[in-house]
Amino acid sequence: MSGTAGFALFFVVWFTFGKWGGPPPPNRFRVSIPEGWTFEQTARVIVQSARGSPDFRGFQASQLAVKMHASDIDADDAQGALSKLRYSAYDGLPNYRVDLDDGVFHIRNLEV
Repeated sequence: MSGTAGFALFFVVWFTFGKWGGPPPPNRFRVSIPEGWTFEQTARVIVQSARGSPDFRGFQASQLAVKMHASDIDADDAQGALSKLRYSAYDGLPNYRVDLDDGVFHIRNLEV
């Protein structure tokens, strides 16, 4: 009897797994960076595709002009994609932080 109950419980879990776990995860954010784009140009495209506004703080013009490798970025959202840009830069970008506040992506240089 306990074997049958265990088997029945297995099928209940199997067929209902994930149905009560909340909404499905949101779509991933994917962007392809062409060779030679700048950090600022790439960030602006990401922010624009997320229908937001960029706010660069504490960056020098030379840091915003850092060239990017051609690469594909896959992240949970635009904020995550912006955070991953440092790994696609030719020259080292300073450490920075990305915060989203009411549609504005605040990209802050942490080394100032």
